[in-house]
Amino acid sequence: MILAPKATSAYRGALRTDEDLINLMRSFNAPRSAIFAKLVVPSAMTWVMSGLKLNVGFALVGAIVAEYISSEAGVGHMILLGSSNFGMNIVLAGVALVMVMMLVFNALINLLERFVLSWERK
Repeated sequence: MILAPKATSAYRGALRTDEDLINLMRSFNAPRSAIFAKLVVPSAMTWVMSGLKLNVGFALVGAIVAEYISSEAGVGHMILLGSSNFGMNIVLAGVALVMVMMLVFNALINLLERFVLSWERK
């Protein structure tokens, strides 16, 4: 079974939780839900955010390719029409639009990361 990079990185981040801290919480009779919510999730959050950064790029490329292959509208279709009609201005406009979309998504993810990982700032 192939997992998405986000799920894989979240799983690996959860596995890297400090075992001594888990044992400490168990020694204070913390329920499993509290250990998960207060220890495992925060320690895996940096990995989740890195997986999110990867997946946003994959999702954007997938959407553009899907529009390029089998759509009647969208940026991918605009790039296809421009390339088939030798309209380099249309192709470059489509590529520039994809670049702007990626920059906006990246800025939004950076804001989310700053909010979610506010405790990690040095």
